[in-house]
Amino acid sequence: MHVRLFLLTLALTGCERCADKPAAPPTTALPMKAEPPAPPPKPVVHSERAEVEFFGDWKPGAVKAAKVLFVAQEEPCLPVPATPKRYGETVLDKPGPFFAEYFIKQDSRGHVCVYGYDEKGAVVGAASWEKNPLRFFGEGEVIFANMDFTLAEVK
Repeated sequence: MHVRLFLLTLALTGCERCADKPAAPPTTALPMKAEPPAPPPKPVVHSERAEVEFFGDWKPGAVKAAKVLFVAQEEPCLPVPATPKRYGETVLDKPGPFFAEYFIKQDSRGHVCVYGYDEKGAVVGAASWEKNPLRFFGEGEVIFANMDFTLAEVK
């Protein structure tokens, strides 16, 4: 019991040998650097291909075409590519509303175009959507709507 009392007294009054030691400087917390926010997680997609639907209108303009195609392709519409990588194409019968649907590999990028062809199969007119290039990605129906195309002559 006396030992405990002695140690307590020593602790409260301090010891002579300890009195010569300088007190430790107070520690200050350094500000932490803010970490940049993590990018949002990429949505989980369970299918290999996106079901992409296109809705719009087209006009022939001054172009006299024997055949008109709506296409989704990897390359820009103009200049007209010699051998485009097409995701799909649809024949457009008469000016006005159209619908097209293609199954495109997820996360592909591409352009949508309307081409007018003469009787020999040469491109005589073309139109590109102002929102090109597009990203084809998503579950269920991926929809691009309110598309408007007017063919312009290609020389």
